[in-house]
Amino acid sequence: YEAHPCTTPAGLRETLAADPGPWAAALVATGFGGTDLAELGAELRARAPGLRVVALAALGSGTVEGADAVLSKPLRTRLALERLAALLAPGAEPVVETPAAARERRVLLVEDN
Repeated sequence: YEAHPCTTPAGLRETLAADPGPWAAALVATGFGGTDLAELGAELRARAPGLRVVALAALGSGTVEGADAVLSKPLRTRLALERLAALLAPGAEPVVETPAAARERRVLLVEDN
């Protein structure tokens, strides 16, 4: 995946304004910059139609309002990639993408620590 890190809500908005995509997903830390994930998710989807929002949450958080999926921190790389691949290909079994296929996917990483 091609990833673009954003460390503040303003930085995220600047990234989307400068490059509206297409973006496949935004991985957003819960509580990012004091924002509400449901509101931020709606804003992201309005700016980038088709974008999937993945919450990065504390272990055991369960579902998160506004997120299409939840990944528990600390992240395990293989599990995170499998969940992301499954999310980006609804109905498909989790797979590890080939490097060529991975370069065609763009992901926003939204984390402030």
